[in-house]
Order: sequence, then structure tokens, then C-alpha cells
Amino acid sequence: MTLADTEFDFVTAEEEYGSLHYGGCVQNCQDPARWMVGTIDSIYGGIGANAASTRTSNGIAVAYEDWQGGTGQVKVGTCGGVCFLKTSWRLGVVRTGLIGSQFGTHSRALAADPSGGLDLLYRGAPNGSSSIEYARCASACTDSASWQSMVLDSGTFLDYDDALTVAPSGTIHAVIEGGPGNGLTYLACDSACTSRANWTSVQLDTGEVGATPSIQVGPNDALYVTYGSRSSGRPIAFVTCSSGCLNVANWTRATLPANAGTDISLLLDAAGQPWVATSYGYYKGTTVILHCSAACSSTGSWTTTSIDSLGDGRDIAMALDVTGQPRLLVSGAGVHYAQRPDTTVLAVKR
Repeated sequence: MTLADTEFDFVTAEEEYGSLHYGGCVQNCQDPARWMVGTIDSIYGGIGANAASTRTSNGIAVAYEDWQGGTGQVKVGTCGGVCFLKTSWRLGVVRTGLIGSQFGTHSRALAADPSGGLDLLYRGAPNGSSSIEYARCASACTDSASWQSMVLDSGTFLDYDDALTVAPSGTIHAVIEGGPGNGLTYLACDSACTSRANWTSVQLDTGEVGATPSIQVGPNDALYVTYGSRSSGRPIAFVTCSSGCLNVANWTRATLPANAGTDISLLLDAAGQPWVATSYGYYKGTTVILHCSAACSSTGSWTTTSIDSLGDGRDIAMALDVTGQPRLLVSGAGVHYAQRPDTTVLAVKR
């Protein structure tokens, strides 16, 4: 879910019937009639169940997976406007592999960099289990020849997830959930990032943790990371670092006052303060929003708001409006939208 100019929008992969959808809304988004929704692409066999989207200087970009002839394909689509129309999109297969985790449909593996390029993490060929690979494209990103890629980490990653973001300086920051018992690893690269030699890393946590990670860059290049666990009933982990982040001792850790659901979303507001959302329950699930304005390493500093009967507790996406209030999308038996009552009649403006 993203905010650009006056529009909230989303891209979602529908796994049962195999299609990729876009939806956008200008204002009064609590009214379903205000959303313009269209199918971007039909995905063979219903296997294409992971998608990641990001705002670019020219519109919106999405990376998603398809399955043709028993081989996973990474596709990229770009759109400059009127994106609920399929004809507004340029689409292309850029790599062999898969996006994100086998467990869900939401990925945070695509980011736009300050120079206008796209940065992507994906699970490598032939079936998305052999490696985590990094790829970058400077322009014409629906053309496979425009991408440079390399193996970032080797192992068994079929069931595991990753996320990346790009700082205003151009530094790339990534977190990767390791194989069984291997926890969560943080990686960074300042330049020439299609060379593995230019990446450095540190393990942030060990054990059966690291599920559905998110990473954000805050003021003064501080880093914020959330993640969960593959075991149910465990709380959301929140870790931050202000400098020297390749030394694990420089990370501050907190346990948030909510258990991790199937997916976890992390955003920073204009003041650099974190908002976290998660959702769980497969029928009329519960969505939890957490916010902290100071001393966020203390569990007691977080406020919690719960929303009942919003979707089926699967994937979750969040954006903040110009008043700093959260807008939510939760998947499961459709895509469900929520906003605070005090923003229902506000025209969203920058």
C-alpha cells in the first residue's frame, strides 16, 4: 500500500484463480465505490502468490512471481498513471525464480533508489530454493537485459522471507530470514552492489525467528527492523540501530506488546516514530496497530489499538495519511480497508 500525491493504492496477488490486481482511491476511501480496481496480469496456475510494490519517480512498480512450465518466473510491471487499466502497464519477465516467502502473498523485496532505479531480492532458479539473489535495474526495468544480478546468500530459502530498503544516500539495507534455526541477518552495501564483495553482514538474531521482516531508514540514517517467528504465539521483535550497524552490539532490542501474526508491517511517520501493524485469525480476524512516540525500546512505551473482523488475518499493508494516521489493507477472503473515523471525510493532500 502506498501514498502518492492524492492517491492511496495497492497491488495484490490473488492466488486461488491466479491474477494480479491494482486498486487506487483518491479520498473518502471508506466507501468501496471510491476505489478503482483492475486486473494487471493473469498468472498461470494460480501459483503467482507473491507481489512487492514501490513508488518511483514515474509512478508505481511491482515485482511478482509467475509459474510457467513448472519454472518460477520473476516479473516486473511499471505504470505511470490510470493504473487500474491493464493497458497502462508495461510487464516483463526479468529473472527465473520466486519472490518472497512460500507462506504468504506479501513481500517487501522491491525498493526504488534515489537515482530512479529499482532494487530487488528474489529466490533463485530453478524453484526458488537455492539462493537469495540481488538484482538492480537503472531504467527500462521490464526488460530482463536491463537487470544485473548476483547471488547474495546461498542455502535453502524456499519457505523464508526477506526485505530491503534504500537510504537517501543510496546505501542498500536488507534483512534475510535464514534457513532452519539460522535467525535473521542484516546486510548492507554502499555502492557497486551487484558485486558480492561490496556487501557486509551481521546476524541480528538466532533460532526460529525472522519471519515477515520489514526494514526502514529513519532520520540520520537510523535503522528500524521488525520481524516475527514461524512459531505461533510469539511477540513481535523490534530492533533499532543509529550507527555502526554491522556490529550487533549497536542494535537495541524490544519486545512489542502484541504477538506476531501472519504478516507484519512497519512504517515511520514524519517525526521518525514507528508504526507497526499485524493481523491474525482466519475468520473475522483481529488486526493490531502499535505506535510509539518515545523510548521505543521499552515495551511500555507502545500504545496498542485493535480492530476486530477485518479480513482473515493474512497479509497486511499500511500507509500514513498527511495527518499521520494509519490506513490499512488486510487480505483474506478479499482485500479489506480500514482508517480512523476522524479521517473519513478528509481529502488526502500532500
